[in-house]
Amino acid sequence: MRTRNHAPNRFLRHWLFHALVIWPIAAIASVITWLPVAVVASMMGGYDNLTPIVNGISTISLLILPGMTVGYMVGDVQWRLMGDHLNWRQKGWVRMSIIGGLLGEWLMIAVALLISNSLPERTQLMLMLPLFIVPLSVAQWWILRRTTRDAWLWILANVSGAMVFSGVFFMNPMFPFVSIEPLSSLLLWLLAASSLGIITGVVLLWLYDRPLLDWDENSELARVHVEVYSRNDNRRR
Repeated sequence: MRTRNHAPNRFLRHWLFHALVIWPIAAIASVITWLPVAVVASMMGGYDNLTPIVNGISTISLLILPGMTVGYMVGDVQWRLMGDHLNWRQKGWVRMSIIGGLLGEWLMIAVALLISNSLPERTQLMLMLPLFIVPLSVAQWWILRRTTRDAWLWILANVSGAMVFSGVFFMNPMFPFVSIEPLSSLLLWLLAASSLGIITGVVLLWLYDRPLLDWDENSELARVHVEVYSRNDNRRR
């Protein structure tokens, strides 16, 4: 069986803390990666004959950079937490997270274009994170399925957590005992992000304890006995 040399509560604390801060940090990182493109586009924008090129560069960058950046930030943090606290490093986790983040961004854009005139703005905002999470968690499931049973629960946990996050953050009214709107929004964010972090963290620990192939902690240290008999020895026996 997989050794239990990890502290689940310690892992969950770190996982929860990073769930609170990773999304704002990823958003800031997306803006930072966009800045060089914006500067170049601004410099080229002064020439009318370069307008089609500027528009093309800007559009392609907007379709690629945000999703890949968020996918990288989220995947890298998760990969480090799993490796540092569980000694469970998933090869290809970050790469697949980048791919999932890119696909998630495209899905968000496609659905937003389709429903922009048919649903209220708040409902559209509620759908954005679950839509982004679906391809991201599917891409990560592709890695998890090699090492743990019932890896599909990772997709369910992420989508459920994203739905809870959106419901808490966009549907709940401001806290009545907080008169300052930014502070109330911050409390809502903490509650919503905590829900997402707790759901995914608990499910990940459960998957960690269900390895695809059971193994013995001393199996790698087991001695190999090799007996060699000569032909003469065989004849004597």
